[in-house]
Amino acid sequence: MKNRRGLLQLEGLTERIVPAVAIRAIDGDLVIRGIHNTGTLAISVSGPNEVTITDGGKARGQYEVTGDLILNLSNRADTVTIDFAATGTLDGGITANLGNGNDSLTITNSGGGNAVISGAITVDGGNGNDTVAIVNDGAASTLSIEGAVSFNGQAGRDTININGTKIATAPASSIEIGNGLSLTRVNVVDVANDTTNAGIDVTISGNVVINASSDKLIANSVAMGGTKGAVAVAGAFTVTGGQGSDTVTLEDVHVGDVVPAEDEVIEVSFNLDRGANKLEFTDVEMGIVGTDVDFLYTGGTGGDIIDWSAGGNSFSGDVTLNLSNGTNTVDGDATTDFDSDLTINGGKNGDAIDLDTGDVLGLLSLSLGAGTNSLDAGGALDGGLTYVGGANDDTVNLTASEDIAGDVSISVGAGDDDIDIVGTGVVIASSMIIDLGVDGVIDNLDYDNEFDSLITILNEGSGDLVVSTP
Repeated sequence: MKNRRGLLQLEGLTERIVPAVAIRAIDGDLVIRGIHNTGTLAISVSGPNEVTITDGGKARGQYEVTGDLILNLSNRADTVTIDFAATGTLDGGITANLGNGNDSLTITNSGGGNAVISGAITVDGGNGNDTVAIVNDGAASTLSIEGAVSFNGQAGRDTININGTKIATAPASSIEIGNGLSLTRVNVVDVANDTTNAGIDVTISGNVVINASSDKLIANSVAMGGTKGAVAVAGAFTVTGGQGSDTVTLEDVHVGDVVPAEDEVIEVSFNLDRGANKLEFTDVEMGIVGTDVDFLYTGGTGGDIIDWSAGGNSFSGDVTLNLSNGTNTVDGDATTDFDSDLTINGGKNGDAIDLDTGDVLGLLSLSLGAGTNSLDAGGALDGGLTYVGGANDDTVNLTASEDIAGDVSISVGAGDDDIDIVGTGVVIASSMIIDLGVDGVIDNLDYDNEFDSLITILNEGSGDLVVSTP
C-alpha cells in the first residue's frame, strides 16, 4: 500500500485594512465617507470655501467647496471637528450622517472673525449616545448659520450644546441661526447657558421645535440662557417631553411675536408628558406689551413644579397651565406679570398656587384638583377671578382686595375650607359670589367689609364661620 502524502499549501496573509475616509468632490459638494483613522477627523475652513482635511493626524488635502460639506460616516464611534479659522465661510451647508455608535460632532469658530455658513446644518445621529456642539470660541465675533439647524439623535441619549467658550469682556460673542432649530430625540439641550465663561448670545429666527417623545423613559433637560448669555427666538417655541422626568430651565430668554395681530395661535407650547416635571423661568419675556404671545403648558401623570419665583417674567398673551394628575406647585413672584388671561387647570390631586404679588391684567381662572388646594395672590387682578376647588380642603388667600376688579366667583366645594379676602383700600370689584359648598364640616370666610354691598354667599352652613372685617 502506498502512503498518501498531503500536498503542502501556502496560506495567504490576512488582509490588513487601514481605516481611511474616502473623499470626493461632486459638483461643488465635498463628500467624506467611511471609517476615519484613529483619533479625530479634523476639517478646517480657513477661507472662503477653503476646506482642509486631516484624518487621524494625516493630511488629506485642501479642497474648494462651493456647495455642501457632506459626511457619511461609519457605525463606529466617530469624532469629527469642523473649525472655522480666520475668515472661514461656506457658501453651502453641512450634512452629517454619523452612523451608529457614540459619535461626537463639533462645529467651532476659533478664528476670532465672523464665520458664515450660508446653508443649513443637518445631523442624523444614528443609534448611540451622540453629542453635537456648535461653539463660537471667538471674542466679540459672530458665528452665523443662515439656514436651519436640525439634529435627529435617533436611539440613545443625545446632546446638543450651542454655546461659547471664550473668556472675554463685552460685547459678548453671538451665534445666529437663520431658519429655526429642530431637535428630534435629543435629550440634553444646552443653549447659551454656559456660566463659566463670558457667555454667548444666541438668536434664532424661525421656529424652535424640541421633541423627545419617542424616547420613552429617558429624563430630558432643556436649558436656555443664563447669567452670562441670552436667547432670542423670533418664531414659535415648542417642547415635547417623554415619559421620564423633564426639566426646562429658561433664563434671559425672549420670544417675539412674529404675527402681532394674530390672537388665535399658541406661539409657545410645552408638553412635558409623564414623569415628575419641572419648569423654571427667570427673566423670560414672551412678547412685548401690546403683542400676543400665548403660552400653553401641559403636564402628565407625575407632579409638576412650575417655578417662576426668581422673577422678571412677563407674558403678553394668554397663559394656560394644564397641570398633571400628581401634586403640583406653581410658584410666582412680585415681578412675574401677566398682560392677559391666566388659566390654571389642576389634576386629580392637590395643587398649590402662589402668585405672590404678581399682576394679572386679564381674568384669573382656576379649576383645581380633588386634593388639598391653595391659592395665594396679592397682586392686581384687573380682569376678575374665577376659582373652583375640588372635593377636599381649599385655602384661598387674597391680600390686596382693593386691586381686584371685575367679577369674583369662588366655589370651594366640599371639605374644610378657608377663604381670606383682605385689603387696605376701597374695593373696585363689580360683584362677588362665594359658594361654601354642601358639606357637614366647618368653613371659614373672612372678607373685607368693603364687599358687603357686593357679596353673595351660597351654601352657608349653620356651623360655618363668616366674618366681615372692617
